[in-house]
Amino acid sequence: MQENKIWEIYSKEKTLDSTIYNTIYEVKNKQTGKLYIANDLLKEKCNINFIKKIKSIQSDNIISIKEIFESKEKIYIITDFYQYNLQQYLKMKGKLLSINEIKEIFLQINNCMKMMIEKEIIHGNINLSNILISLNQNKQTIVKLSYLDSIFIYNIEDTMLITSKNPLLTEAPEILNANPFSNKSDLWSLGIILYYLSFQEFPFKGENEFSLLQNIKSNINNIKKVNDNKLNALIKKMLIINPDERIAFNEYYNDSFFQNNNLNYIICEYLIKQKNENIQILNSYEEAKRKNPNWDWKNIKAIENEKEIKENS
Repeated sequence: MQENKIWEIYSKEKTLDSTIYNTIYEVKNKQTGKLYIANDLLKEKCNINFIKKIKSIQSDNIISIKEIFESKEKIYIITDFYQYNLQQYLKMKGKLLSINEIKEIFLQINNCMKMMIEKEIIHGNINLSNILISLNQNKQTIVKLSYLDSIFIYNIEDTMLITSKNPLLTEAPEILNANPFSNKSDLWSLGIILYYLSFQEFPFKGENEFSLLQNIKSNINNIKKVNDNKLNALIKKMLIINPDERIAFNEYYNDSFFQNNNLNYIICEYLIKQKNENIQILNSYEEAKRKNPNWDWKNIKAIENEKEIKENS
């Protein structure tokens, strides 16, 4: 489709962000009035096959690609609308998140990561700007992860330009060292974000990749402890410099920080199957039933029983 075709269908409402190869707009479909996000990308820097692979994946917690427009030099990608990235959301909240609020966000991130690992896709660039949040009509938090930051093909000069201006404080040490990376690199990034959600500050800082890496090596054993023993233990297992010694995803999903609230996994799994955005953290069946009497509780109980059978087999 031609570049001018996009502006026959959509109108620019406002510019949301601009990076070295990507300008992000809030756009409106002229016919339906519905809001979307448009990413204006430099074509020569994009991995087209990766874009197509991401477009083919359907998940409630991955930002969905709706349309792609191409010209000789540009690619425009239309995605789901979202209200905030994670950093903007925290600024809007204006206070530290509770442990339950952190779990609510990460339950949905975990749902996304499970699917991407099944598809053998590594993000390699998880940060506060590509965890995207909207509030539904009930003011409940809907979390989606964007993989558009991972579509770019950088050369050495590009990487030096980007990191010299703004090193990503969520990047794993092996990426900072230009060593091979894996899905364990994503676990480091998620560990940094768990820490950030707890304190709204990063555990390690640096003006460039070298100083950030030195800060990590010097202070890996001196970061502040979270005021929750299970979350603190999980972060410690995620923030291990050697990726071979870092926790693996199957251990991460089954960590006691998440498993101590098994009801939420059951309810989230039920709601995801029902394509229902009403995902929230609840403390007991009694509270859940009182707040949501119309849910299919027999189905939820069946999911719980199925999980118990699998765990005990």
